[in-house]
Amino acid sequence: MIGIASMARAKLDRIKRLMDPPALEGSPRVEEQPPFFMVWRPTGSAPTKRHATRGSAEHEAERLARRYPGHDVFVMVPASRIKAARVDREDFTRLHGMDCMCQRCMAYDDEVPF
Repeated sequence: MIGIASMARAKLDRIKRLMDPPALEGSPRVEEQPPFFMVWRPTGSAPTKRHATRGSAEHEAERLARRYPGHDVFVMVPASRIKAARVDREDFTRLHGMDCMCQRCMAYDDEVPF
């Protein structure tokens, strides 16, 4: 007898496969990161810690709620991730690259005081 949970999991896996864009031939498949949770208080600072479990995040949210009564505290899960593939930079002020140690590059002074 197949349990309802295993049937739901199989259906979810099938839907995820259908939603994934087709992998280009020869391109590496990006590994998914495990889910994490964040705690956010709108009147506080930005979240800085990733909680591995929902329980850990809820425990921290309860601590913050007790510390700041009347303030909303949210436990959140990221919905997606956007990442730039690369950034190109060109330096037109030096003859060679930034890490060049030749006499000409070492003597270059752009007159910027920092």
